Amino acid sequence: MKSILLLFLWILLGSATCKDKEEQTQICTAQFVSIGLEVKNSQDDPAVLESFKVTRLSDQKDLTVKFDPADLDVMQQIGMYPITNDSFREQLAFKNVEVLFTGTVEGKTVLSQKFVISADACHVVLKSGPREVKLP
Repeated sequence: MKSILLLFLWILLGSATCKDKEEQTQICTAQFVSIGLEVKNSQDDPAVLESFKVTRLSDQKDLTVKFDPADLDVMQQIGMYPITNDSFREQLAFKNVEVLFTGTVEGKTVLSQKFVISADACHVVLKSGPREVKLP
């Protein structure tokens, strides 16, 4: 019975692995990682951005996370906007990618913040840049 349990555990762990750049096996979680930016106004309340965009600086490619328009209302209520998520993992894998997050209000850019993002064999990673910004 113990050997069957060990075999089952070995199969389960084997199915949750992925290969990294050097082809070493790494155990990954099933968690979907999203890296967000908390934006606050001068009163320390959630800031309402009308729109936002994430642009890769090397070639100006739009890397904005795709979302349902109804989700923007929730983002605005809590002041949390996505920088990247695991849907970009393959594009970011083992690279340091500099991006620019821009946010607008009434058609004017009110936020312009650089980040360096990357990914390992399993998930996206924030290499540099703040997790929270305060608008003037």
